[in-house]
Amino acid sequence: MAKVQQKVQQKKESDEGFLTIGRERLLDLLETVRPGVARKEIVEQATNFVFTGTQVITYNEQICVCAVSPLRGFACSVQAEEFTKLIKSLSAEELQMRVVESGGKHAVKIKSGKVRAEFAVTQNDAAQSLIK
Repeated sequence: MAKVQQKVQQKKESDEGFLTIGRERLLDLLETVRPGVARKEIVEQATNFVFTGTQVITYNEQICVCAVSPLRGFACSVQAEEFTKLIKSLSAEELQMRVVESGGKHAVKIKSGKVRAEFAVTQNDAAQSLIK
């Protein structure tokens, strides 16, 4: 019995810091802000989804699109096209995501069913200064 409790406790610890969202809900959110994504990076971060911790923002120098994000505290900037392809390729109904740092580089860790993925991101300092 103690081994079972220990495994459950270890699982909870490993899930610590991950935010959970439905795959379809995330895809809908990304589609909502997609009109602000540029095809080519005209200005810095123009081809990215910028997660601020409370919103998702896209900006291409002509239009800025914002939507409320259910991923409270999730703050980073991800390459829009590649991130969307990754999320679409996953089959699980729920995703768990968090931003991690290793050696000065940032990434989003994603858990989806048995799939584990890591996606390179940038932190929001530069992206948010452009939006302001």
